[in-house]
Amino acid sequence: MMPIGLTFLIRGGSFIGLWMGYEYATLSVEYFGFSRGWQSFRPARRRMGCRAGIGKHQALVPVYLLEALTNLGLSIILVRSMGVLGVAWGSTIPNLIVCFLFWPWYMRRTLQIPVRQ
Repeated sequence: MMPIGLTFLIRGGSFIGLWMGYEYATLSVEYFGFSRGWQSFRPARRRMGCRAGIGKHQALVPVYLLEALTNLGLSIILVRSMGVLGVAWGSTIPNLIVCFLFWPWYMRRTLQIPVRQ
């Protein structure tokens, strides 16, 4: 995905401009650049989320459900004031909370490994 993301960041404006019209190009590139930044945490999150091998995956269901509901709620609230970028923020905020607060705590508790390690 990285080559596709980089290509879109470099040439995305002209591509969207030719495809959909130049009035959409600026907003599309701005949104994609923003969402691409927070999505860079997803591969590490997937690795941490693979707890099925040790039977610890059931505890993740409420976390994912709460994150999804928070994502939906924030996106609905923020889209009214910020437009499309509000949806990006509505997705980013819950994702970063889970990545930086929940996962270090959960991995330390589940695997008995210090956060720094």
